[in-house]
Amino acid sequence: MLTKFSQFFDDTPIFRIPGRRFSVDIYYRKAPEADYIDTAVVTVLQIHVTQSLCDILVFLTDQEDIETAHEMLLERTKRLEKKIKELIILPIYSTLPSDMQVYRYKDE
Repeated sequence: MLTKFSQFFDDTPIFRIPGRRFSVDIYYRKAPEADYIDTAVVTVLQIHVTQSLCDILVFLTDQEDIETAHEMLLERTKRLEKKIKELIILPIYSTLPSDMQVYRYKDE
């Protein structure tokens, strides 16, 4: 399959990049939501509270939605701070300054 793909694109090289594999659970809504940002925020908080220690990745459509969700999460976790474990929120998008993007990938 990869060979055919490579040949289709003028024998473009195929790179194999080894890496770690992690177990991934995918959560999604089957029906559209009226306020999908709020729904995403609520879902993040539900997963954070009910699941064991894990990372949560949320895909949103643009920078404005990402910043809105970030602010909503900060506000709601601040109100719940005594009731829930710490939630580290790291928004990332293409126009985020490079130094901030790199910071997102540093080991803690």
